[in-house]
Amino acid sequence: MKRLCFLIPFFFCILFTQNVQAGISSVRIYSGEGASQSSVKLIASMFQRHVKPAPQILYFEKLSSLIDNLKEDTEASLLVMPGGSTILYEHQFTSKISSEQREFLVQALRGKGPTQVSYLGIGAGAFFAATDYKISFQMEDREKSQLIHYASPYNMKRLNLFPTMSSAFQDFNPKNDEGARFPIISLQTGEKGTVFWNGGPAFGSSYSYAYNVLASFDENTFAIVGRKLGENAFAVISGLQFEFDPYDSNNEFDIKDFPTHLHNGIRNGGIAKETAITVLKYLGFTI
Repeated sequence: MKRLCFLIPFFFCILFTQNVQAGISSVRIYSGEGASQSSVKLIASMFQRHVKPAPQILYFEKLSSLIDNLKEDTEASLLVMPGGSTILYEHQFTSKISSEQREFLVQALRGKGPTQVSYLGIGAGAFFAATDYKISFQMEDREKSQLIHYASPYNMKRLNLFPTMSSAFQDFNPKNDEGARFPIISLQTGEKGTVFWNGGPAFGSSYSYAYNVLASFDENTFAIVGRKLGENAFAVISGLQFEFDPYDSNNEFDIKDFPTHLHNGIRNGGIAKETAITVLKYLGFTI
């Protein structure tokens, strides 16, 4: 079976409005250590399919290169941290870039830099944007399966754009993707259907007071949330892998590559496209 590795460990707002066109000229996708290449490829395809005109897509294998490129660009852009490994993202951000580079990115994402930088974090990219988090997952040893709780390391640096978050479901096994599912969610537009989940976070009821909730698991548990960062700059974090659309003919996959418990979710009621469009509109893109 092919790995569905979008996330390896290691929240409905009453008011929602479509944001003003952000004028984003380029989408910078991190594709280096810790990034799921499946997620990277699908995110790029999502922008090319839905955004008109399609933005320039840039890939960066190192955070240092991405930040240096941002310094040279005065045009508004979007930084995307895809599904992957939260721990490896933290390691890159803590140990592989200078304190000056780290401060530049933090300030740029708070609307205090020379250019507008928006943010999209999916799965591990959502955890990476948190002040702190707790990831719960199943880990099997030779005798039994046990539930592991992994708290965000105090000595590792993150973006601190959103408050505390935790795993949406606790029965996910990162070694074999058992526990991955297509939960039913509700979009802020009122549409309901399934979207792929593979280990990402959920956001509690406190998020409804200060953030825009774009998608919900239920009335008190949210799946995708957003916030304003600066003038015409926004951030979205998602516990769902909405970049994966089983109904998109451009996605090359065989249903047999997925665990049998996912087949019905793949075949029935998917709203990945509608979810992606909701997120992209919130970020200010023209669809």
